[in-house]
Amino acid sequence: MSRIFRNAYIFSNISERDVIILFLRTKETKEKQEQIEVLKYLFLPFKCNVKVYWEQIFGILGVNEFMRNDEIMNY
Repeated sequence: MSRIFRNAYIFSNISERDVIILFLRTKETKEKQEQIEVLKYLFLPFKCNVKVYWEQIFGILGVNEFMRNDEIMNY
């Protein structure tokens, strides 16, 4: 993932074991959506659920980079 999307952050959701959250920090396009689908198919178990955030991320307490005003969304 990090080779295709250089600025990506990958999170594991502690409360939901089979959920992976991707923050890609790029604009959403059809080509990028297809790349995500291929990576999910090749490298993740079928039961794994992936939530993708493109340009805006939710705030994470204690991590200043994710708490910028006007750049976060509600999760």
